[in-house]
Amino acid sequence: MYADNGVHYLRFCFLFDASGTNQQLNPIDDDIISAHWFNLEKVKSLPLRSPLVQKCIDDAVTRPLLSLDTIFN
Repeated sequence: MYADNGVHYLRFCFLFDASGTNQQLNPIDDDIISAHWFNLEKVKSLPLRSPLVQKCIDDAVTRPLLSLDTIFN
């Protein structure tokens, strides 16, 4: 991805099944105000911080998923 500032970015999106997870989310970055679990319908109703977030969601729903061990050094 190319940004207006001339820097190239490579984005990875990771997906996992959180069903049955009741774990409290505790942000580890001071810039993160809070963290929440949302289903797809709820996410679609929220204002997203970037069109890239929607692109990652669309890809996760429509494209084949790859195993995490696809990524290696």
